[in-house]
Amino acid sequence: MGCLSTSWTSLPISLFLLLMFIIARQYALETEDEQINTMKLSEVLDKLINNATYDKRLRPNYGGKPVDVGITIHVSSISAVSEVDMDFTLDFYMRQTWQDPRLAFGEVDLGLPNKISSLTVGVDYLDKLWKPDTFFPNEKRSFFHVATTHNSFLRIDKDGTVYTSQRLTVTATCSMKLQLFPMDSQRCKLEIESYAYSTDEIAYYWCSRDNNNCTGIKKEEIELPSYAFDDRNICMNRTVFKNASGSYSRLIVTFIFDRESGFYMLQIFLPSGLVVVISWVSFWINRDSAPSRTIIGVMTILTETHLMTGTNRRLPPVSYIKAVDVYLGFSYLLVVLALIEYAFVAYTKVCRDVMKMLQCDGLNSEEE
Repeated sequence: MGCLSTSWTSLPISLFLLLMFIIARQYALETEDEQINTMKLSEVLDKLINNATYDKRLRPNYGGKPVDVGITIHVSSISAVSEVDMDFTLDFYMRQTWQDPRLAFGEVDLGLPNKISSLTVGVDYLDKLWKPDTFFPNEKRSFFHVATTHNSFLRIDKDGTVYTSQRLTVTATCSMKLQLFPMDSQRCKLEIESYAYSTDEIAYYWCSRDNNNCTGIKKEEIELPSYAFDDRNICMNRTVFKNASGSYSRLIVTFIFDRESGFYMLQIFLPSGLVVVISWVSFWINRDSAPSRTIIGVMTILTETHLMTGTNRRLPPVSYIKAVDVYLGFSYLLVVLALIEYAFVAYTKVCRDVMKMLQCDGLNSEEE
């Protein structure tokens, strides 16, 4: 009985030890598989850019049909729209995709337990690949974001499709027409083009060549202090730019900024109108009160001058007349005429007084 009791007691301990051995063995196998997977993937990545089969200086299908490059843009913010500098600044994610058959790995025996449909790798790998030389023709300045690391992304699908994403801030020129300022709408363009490859080598498309219903531009909820801006204010276009060196595929996205005139109504139009009304107060002041009427006239003229110079200081020195110039010029004319009116009244009063004095002197001479 004692031996039988001892064997029954040790049975749970043996089962527990066996279970722990199985778990440890499974964990070791999984760790080994992960190490094998990593080694295999490294070998595949090295094989894809083997110097014997891959030359990043040559585009895919060199000498054949042009490379189709799909572009999508996700605008995260528009930080500035400057009338003085004639430019606008936006922060966005630009995503490019193209197919490079030399990077296809679907037919490669990876020797992995799970089939892999795509490889997401560090952006340093992108420097070893051919990529389109995309640039912005109307760019003034731009930079990549590198906090806390380089804001870029690279994925390679098994059929050789390359997908990249980069975060940029670009300041682009915008030829603004200010004739209707401040009740105007400005159309600012961001142009995308290849610097060196002509239409025979690269063709740009919004999203992709086969996806005509794609929305190539997306944006966050953007609020601008001086403009109304929503999804209806974005237009996309695809064209061909021609110059002396050849024809180049170009994508154009147009941002339409509808100016909110409320600020200018309160800061310019309303004060200017009140100054004109104040200049009319002199009409009800006795014409003999020369200092009062003169001070009102001069002060209103100086105020209108300050409004005109202050308004134009915010705008570029254009050679045409703006709507705000018409309004301020008419207001300035009214206050000047109010001062001239007093000068005319004072002059006619002096003439009448002189005539009366002469008439009185003539009557006195006749009586004598």
